Amino acid sequence: MKKGALFLIPFLVPLIAFDIALIATGKLTAISLLSSLATFAVIAFLFWFFKYRGQRVASDERTVQLARKAMAYSWLFSIYVVVLLSASDTLGLLSLTGLQYLGIVMQTMAFSYLILQLVIGRRGDIG
Repeated sequence: MKKGALFLIPFLVPLIAFDIALIATGKLTAISLLSSLATFAVIAFLFWFFKYRGQRVASDERTVQLARKAMAYSWLFSIYVVVLLSASDTLGLLSLTGLQYLGIVMQTMAFSYLILQLVIGRRGDIG
C-alpha cells in the first residue's frame, strides 16, 4: 500500500462502516446512498488533486485571505440551505431525517467552499 493511500483510510473507514450499518438494518435509502457516494467522490477528488497533480497548499497571504473569504461565504450559503430545508420541512414539502439534513448541509458547505475558492481565486483581487 502506498503511503499516500493511507491518507484515505481515516475518511473511508467510517463511511464504509456507516453504509454497512444501514444495509444491515435495512434502512439504506437512495438519499443516504447518494450522500455516501458524493462524500466518497469529494474525498477521492481531493486526494487525486493534491497527490497526483502535484499541488501543494500555498501559505502566502493572498491564499490565506482567499480561503478565509471562501469559508465565510460557504458558511453563509450553508445557513441559507438550513433555512430553506427548515422552511420546506415546516411547509411539508420534504420529509427528511436529521441525519439527512446534516448530510445535505455538510456537503453543501464542502462543495460551496471548493467552488467559491476557485471562483474567488480566478476573479483576481481579494479586496
